[in-house]
Amino acid sequence: MNILHTSDWHLGKYLEGYPRIAEQELFIDELCGICEEKEIELVIIAGDIYDSANPPAAAETLFYKAIMRLADDGRRKIIVAAGNHDSPARLLAISPLVFRQGIIILGTAKTVIPVGVYGGFEITRSGEGFFEMLVNGVGVVIGYLAYPSEKNIDSLIYNMEGSGQAQFSDKVKDIIDRINENFQEGSINIFIGHFYIAGGSMEKSERDISLGGSYAVSPGVLPKKADYIAMGHLHRPQAVAKTKNAFYSGSPIQYDKSERRHPKCVFVAKLDKIANQVEKIYLRNYKPIEVWEAGSIEEAIDMCKENRGKDCFVYLEIKTSRVLKQSEFKEILSAKKDIIEITPILEPDGYTKNQGFNNDKPIEEEFIEFYNAKRGVAPAGELIKVFLEEARGLP
Repeated sequence: MNILHTSDWHLGKYLEGYPRIAEQELFIDELCGICEEKEIELVIIAGDIYDSANPPAAAETLFYKAIMRLADDGRRKIIVAAGNHDSPARLLAISPLVFRQGIIILGTAKTVIPVGVYGGFEITRSGEGFFEMLVNGVGVVIGYLAYPSEKNIDSLIYNMEGSGQAQFSDKVKDIIDRINENFQEGSINIFIGHFYIAGGSMEKSERDISLGGSYAVSPGVLPKKADYIAMGHLHRPQAVAKTKNAFYSGSPIQYDKSERRHPKCVFVAKLDKIANQVEKIYLRNYKPIEVWEAGSIEEAIDMCKENRGKDCFVYLEIKTSRVLKQSEFKEILSAKKDIIEITPILEPDGYTKNQGFNNDKPIEEEFIEFYNAKRGVAPAGELIKVFLEEARGLP
């Protein structure tokens, strides 16, 4: 079976007020093309379909169109799991309309998928956290744990005494151990999860995520019988530490400037009982996020004019010895659209990192005058002391 693993679409997301829906539409186009080229039989979307529990209408419309295109009238199987940004109830509301297209929605860890025929396959057995489907005579068992919040996790565990005092990772282990019991020899076994596994690399765009503490789950709790583990939650594509078959597919689009150096991708896995092959398919960067560094206000203006037609988001950093005038802001913004932020990096007149101060005044006097000009008050004695200690270390 050829499966495609993606996650963290965050449909409806903005970048400092700029909508990303046009890029997300381009991603869906590319994703559909990959599915055709790679002859994908099953698409897994491992959570965070939307950027909020109450997404805008344009985001919902794009999602509905996307899963219908991917399903291709039931020819391809689609499994959608809720993430921490999604409303499980809102996702599940469309289930009656999409089941016949072979689209399965997993809203919560307790969601039970009814047995029956769905598009081009049949679900033969199911329960909380798993279901088995028959595809071309082959059994495929899907285990899943949609985002387990601290608020609801105690309602999901069964075997742990004194569960309220147990570590979060131990509680997740209790749930996954129960799911693991449903995987079978001779079947293709796939686990879908949306949570943070200790050791994963994060990006700044992953807001409201608890890392390095009580909500980190040990890699050792992942199901041992799974042939492939499709994770969502982290935006940087990566293999899960200390595993051979667990992956975060990451977000398909750069959602923060911290992501600009990391290419985006989806994972394509060929699963059978002989060997599993996993391939990383890189996505196009539909609209890059860039940081431009200018040595002066004049250079910044020229840079914007020269790149007027470049389709990208820009964080503009300008080294300057004075505050930018309103007219200069307007000239920059009229020369280049989609400037997210302009950051003046103020330096004293006549000073550069390599040259120091260009006049004969003592450095302490220069600092006091500069500080007074910018703040309107003289610096405290302790601040002067710290500055002088740092200045001695300048090259």
